[in-house]
Amino acid sequence: MRKQSLLKSFLVWRLKHISHKQFIYFLSIIIGLTSGLIAVIIKNSVYFIKESLTKDFVINLPNYLYFLYPILGISIIYIFLKYLFKKPGNKGFVSILYAISKRNSIMRWHQMFSPIITSAITVGFGGSVGLEAPTAVSGSAISSRLSKLLHFNYKNRTLLIGCAVAGTISAIFKAPIAAIIFAIEVIMLDLTMASLIPLLLASVPISTKPKPKDESSLNSFASLSKPAAKPTGFSNLSPKTSRSNLGWLTLNSKRHVHILSGTNAPIFMALKER
Repeated sequence: MRKQSLLKSFLVWRLKHISHKQFIYFLSIIIGLTSGLIAVIIKNSVYFIKESLTKDFVINLPNYLYFLYPILGISIIYIFLKYLFKKPGNKGFVSILYAISKRNSIMRWHQMFSPIITSAITVGFGGSVGLEAPTAVSGSAISSRLSKLLHFNYKNRTLLIGCAVAGTISAIFKAPIAAIIFAIEVIMLDLTMASLIPLLLASVPISTKPKPKDESSLNSFASLSKPAAKPTGFSNLSPKTSRSNLGWLTLNSKRHVHILSGTNAPIFMALKER
């Protein structure tokens, strides 16, 4: 009850002191920064899981756990979605478009955090999926639930979802203009100044990266503090050295993979033509 009274007091204060347009601009910046923060959280979570699973691996030796980790990750995600969320709904950008067209731009509450968990586990365990869609879904769900909390109409909710998508694409690819175009095409927003300005405010701040004042001094300090790196790679190794470092098992495994791929290529092409 107290939360509702505080929210009501805030909404009344906002109507008296802040115009609706200014409030939309402010929220677009907040949503853009939130989408960038979600992208950072997912990326760091993936690296943390990956390093935790492979920290004891020897780089130059084969390890068959690489084949088991993706299966284990998929199993964890299956249990997570089946028993924690009975009806997880659509996946990726489809869930955003479904919410806009069928649910009045109101996304499910669990979509604020479930894409972060599922994508981090899937990719961290070696799954071959992208991180763009889960980041966009999580940011869009946060903007959708925030818009519902502030009693926005359908048009404003859809606009803030587009701001979340634009902020996500801009944060990941560092391309704010492409992010704006992508949000307009996918979310199907109106090409007006009322839509372009919030999208611009959501995508541009998150794509900028501050530079140090004296970058040359930092680079020189880094070069002095770090020891000189030794040349690595196959180009600096003799045939005998590379064989001794990699081992015959690794070299034979690579040969077997090449031979198997070459023999399966004609079979695949024949099946494709049928």
